Amino acid sequence: MTDYSIFSPLAYADDDEDDRMFFAEAVQDIYPEVEMKLFSNGKLLLNHILSALTTGIIPKIIFLDLNMPVMNGFECLVQLKKNDLLNKIPVIIYSTSSFEEDRRKTLDMGALYFLTKETSLDKMHSQLKEVINDLLQKKILPKTV
Repeated sequence: MTDYSIFSPLAYADDDEDDRMFFAEAVQDIYPEVEMKLFSNGKLLLNHILSALTTGIIPKIIFLDLNMPVMNGFECLVQLKKNDLLNKIPVIIYSTSSFEEDRRKTLDMGALYFLTKETSLDKMHSQLKEVINDLLQKKILPKTV
C-alpha cells in the first residue's frame, strides 16, 4: 500500500475560495493523510514557502491557478523555478484555462503538468489520482531542503 503522506504538505494557490475548498475536499477524500496549505495568490504561497525554509517543512507538490491577483500563476512559477532551493518542487498548473498557449508556456517554464479544472468531484478525483500516481511511477519525489 502506498504511503501518500510523502507528498505532505501539499500547497494550492487559487484566488477563488470555492475552488480552493472544492480542491481541498477532493484531496482529503482521496488522500486523508496529506496536509494542505491553501493560498489566495502566488505571493502568499511564495512568502509562506520562503519563510518555511528555515524549518524545512516546505510543500512537496504545488498546484497553481494561473489567473490570480497580486501574483498570478505564471509569475509565481517563474519565482519558484529561479530559486535553487525551490526549483525541484513539482508544480502542477491547475486552471480553468484550456488554451494550448497557456499549457505550452507553463510546461516550457518548468511546470510538470497542466490540468484544466474539472467541475465534478468524481472527475477531479480521477484527475488528481492520475497525476499523483504518475509522480510516484516516475519517482518524481519531492526534494527536502
